[in-house]
Amino acid sequence: MNETCGNRSLYIDWRRDPECLTVWALLTAEERRDDLIAVSIWSVMLSFALISNILILIGIARSATMRSATSYWFIISLAICDIVMAIISIVHLLPATAFHSQYVDKSAWRNIIMLFFYDLFWYTGVLQLGLMACNR
Repeated sequence: MNETCGNRSLYIDWRRDPECLTVWALLTAEERRDDLIAVSIWSVMLSFALISNILILIGIARSATMRSATSYWFIISLAICDIVMAIISIVHLLPATAFHSQYVDKSAWRNIIMLFFYDLFWYTGVLQLGLMACNR
């Protein structure tokens, strides 16, 4: 497998060449352009998700009438689930997309733990959407 790291072309073992696990290597390698585009799009979407859900929590916290209604507690809980999922995606999925050779081991504890919590909060969010629908 011939890949490039920076401007040099050679066989790269990503685990042994930490120089290739940098943002600069992601920006300069020609065959990593698709990874850069995917990481850029994910970064914009996750930043929007994080900021919008934080603004929802701030808006509800500042309004006394919204804090007292039960239905807004479902929205608060859903916003917290979305924030946790966005943080997990920023901490784990963005690096996994950028440097996927380091993250392909399905038996690694980091992958197992991150995917467990991501799935946990995803299913919790779906359950909360169902509860909000029943509440209406």
